[in-house]
Amino acid sequence: MSLQPSRRLLLKCALGGAVTLALNSRTATAASAIKKRERCVLRLANTHTHEQLNVLYKYDGQYIPQSLDRLDYHLRDHRQNEARVMDPELFDQLYEIQRLLGSKDTFEIISGYRSMTTNEMLRRTSSGVAKNSYHVKGQALDIRLQNTPLSDLRQAAIDLQAGGVGIYSGSNFVHIDTGPVRHWGS
Repeated sequence: MSLQPSRRLLLKCALGGAVTLALNSRTATAASAIKKRERCVLRLANTHTHEQLNVLYKYDGQYIPQSLDRLDYHLRDHRQNEARVMDPELFDQLYEIQRLLGSKDTFEIISGYRSMTTNEMLRRTSSGVAKNSYHVKGQALDIRLQNTPLSDLRQAAIDLQAGGVGIYSGSNFVHIDTGPVRHWGS
């Protein structure tokens, strides 16, 4: 039995490594723009519960677990009083949107996590609610940024190229998520 790898095996490994490298380089996120030693602070106001949150969620490139717990609770489904772990990339998107806009103002949260029960209720009573919503997965937020026009907020989110962005002018919010890069609405 030979311990020498075959040329075919070596080629497969090389190809697999090249594909992995290409995929990793394509998945640059808002998190990659955040510098080391940076204090990442978010100010949020939940429009349904009227709760305010001012939180340092990341420092020196590391998420702060207790702060993530506070953010998860703040973004809970207020109808069911149910929370879940949110994708921390959302918080990095918010932080980078503020940086792009030169703002330190508060994000107003219209919708964060949604339970399946709430999502189904909203699908029955509203248009534009997806069956497989990223809100249910803890990967989406509907937001406004105080003192910022929706069109500017939308454009900053699009410029990040970090996920989905939709504007709902009639409902006065911008949707962001950590799904594939895409955008809709005008």
